[in-house]
Amino acid sequence: MEGGATRKTKKRSLKELPAAVRAEIVQLHEVEHMHQKDIAERFRVSSTLVGRLVKESVSQPEKQEQLVAKKQQEKQAREAIKAAVEEMLEGSVPIQKADMIVLRVNEHTDLEVRHEEVRSVLRNDLGLGYRIAKKVPIQSNSERCLVLRQQYALAMLGLLEQGKRIINVDESWLNESSFLRKIWCPGYSPATVTTHAVNPRISLIAAVDTDGRIWYSCSQANTDQKVMLAFLRRLALHLDDETPGWRSDSYVLMDGAKYHTGEEVREYIHKMQLPVIWSAPYSYATAPIELLFGGLKFGELNPQRLPTGKKVSA
Repeated sequence: MEGGATRKTKKRSLKELPAAVRAEIVQLHEVEHMHQKDIAERFRVSSTLVGRLVKESVSQPEKQEQLVAKKQQEKQAREAIKAAVEEMLEGSVPIQKADMIVLRVNEHTDLEVRHEEVRSVLRNDLGLGYRIAKKVPIQSNSERCLVLRQQYALAMLGLLEQGKRIINVDESWLNESSFLRKIWCPGYSPATVTTHAVNPRISLIAAVDTDGRIWYSCSQANTDQKVMLAFLRRLALHLDDETPGWRSDSYVLMDGAKYHTGEEVREYIHKMQLPVIWSAPYSYATAPIELLFGGLKFGELNPQRLPTGKKVSA
């Protein structure tokens, strides 16, 4: 905070305390003889509220018994929620809403659970988060793809342990200049932004190595084997001039796209003795080049709104 001020933690009220917490507060004071101030700090409540709960438990023992019973019920409910969630996760059942857990627990037990309890268990007990679901092709987690990714990972780890340089090559494109994803705006604003198309789109082929060096080319041609061959030729010539003998300690990493694995490309790779390793299917998360493209496609690339068509004069 400015001026050295510290933010005060908001104290929880009695209504915000579950029965289990109330029973635990009384137990800590009466059984473990913890000071009211320490209990208040632990549960983010006032010392006055702690004293009130302790006083009620002494004057109304039946109320304390009710709290203990309710605490036990809440514990059973949390265990039932955990079991239901773990069963769904093991069965690869997407958990869309808390309703799904509530219904499952109600169907298999005599317990009644609330949505708030389910969300609390998901976040606090199991460490789950409610995130945007990413759609992947059904074959991406097939047995074949899983085995190929495992073998690819072992091969890459072996090369990196040997100190080999990996040069990751891939392509992308820019068909717009605005890559705004989030903006600050008033609560009543729809947070809309205008799109700015780049026509014809810019094709980008880039390479990044494990030392952070980058090579790239831009064109307005669709990427095919001939375009990829042109980039690989220029890259190989540049590396030959920059680091003669680079083939002995470097590997070119590419994915399985047709313009990476086509006959013309393979013939050139064999002819030029390029050390190449192809990644396994759906291994985007292991491609460093994706971080480069992600860093490029961020924010507004053309803030001055300069023309982007073919007929742009100098």
